[in-house]
Amino acid sequence: MKLKSVNCSFLTPNDIVKLNLANIQTTEQLITHSDLESLSRQTTIPLKQLKTIKKQIIGEYSPFPEPANILLDKYVKNLFIIQTGSSQIDDLLSNGFYSGEISEITGLSSSGKSQLCFQLISNMVIKHKNYSCLYIDSNKNFCHHRIIQLFEQQSSNLKTNQEEKSKILKLIKTVECSNVFDLIDILFEISKNNSKCPHDSIEAPNLLIIDSISPLFSIFKQNSYTEINFYLNYVSSQLKYLCNNHRMAVVVVSNLTKSFNLTNNPIWSNVPSLIVCLKNVYNEINERKVERKFELIKCNRPFRNEMSSNFVFFKIDKSGFI
Repeated sequence: MKLKSVNCSFLTPNDIVKLNLANIQTTEQLITHSDLESLSRQTTIPLKQLKTIKKQIIGEYSPFPEPANILLDKYVKNLFIIQTGSSQIDDLLSNGFYSGEISEITGLSSSGKSQLCFQLISNMVIKHKNYSCLYIDSNKNFCHHRIIQLFEQQSSNLKTNQEEKSKILKLIKTVECSNVFDLIDILFEISKNNSKCPHDSIEAPNLLIIDSISPLFSIFKQNSYTEINFYLNYVSSQLKYLCNNHRMAVVVVSNLTKSFNLTNNPIWSNVPSLIVCLKNVYNEINERKVERKFELIKCNRPFRNEMSSNFVFFKIDKSGFI
């Protein structure tokens, strides 16, 4: 917060000018200053007055302390886990995808990345009533028919109850996105929860899926690392903000391509808490796809057993992941 915006009876406009000349322009810089005595000599503001200003700002704008058990209860209440439907995959991930985390699903084309997203959506809206999802679609991969098929496989009631099916589908919103600038606008609108936006009203969802992020950077030349890293860093900051402040689950899909490999980018590498890679496994004789591989690339969860295997094999049928 700027010093000029502070409501403090001991801080005069003349004092603010003196502090600004000493490179103290915000309340954070004043409160965290390690040597108020030297600051007093530099600004000619009495030391006693500086201490009083600091004390008043802390008392006016700092939140009241809360016991650790209350903070933990608040965190746990907002925490939810989305399972994949495959017991092997869920065991590998310590039950599934977590809220408050950024997860990346990567792999080659047709490896099952979008299918996994559909599975997560279906499992969440059926298990957690009134939870919503926003699907940011850059490749026009979203398929309502597949979502409905997964619904009907998991709940026999939805096969006949059209009203309930329609109610659940309303919880899933899709937004088409063609480049990184559109993505930045959408994320900004979500973070501000602003209804006055170029798209339909976008509220903060419980599950945010970006499928896929790789094509959004195709507007830049392949060697434009400065521009790519600048906008990727901005997108990363927005996603972290949404995770921390809205406690949503964020899933980012990326394609393994030579032109844009998100996993190897130094800026992005520390953003996701979870990175999984989906691969097709082919028969060596006739080169037919026989099954798929779900490989764990990165997992920051401290309670996961590091000695356990980091991959499992799975298949996809009409009921989802098995």
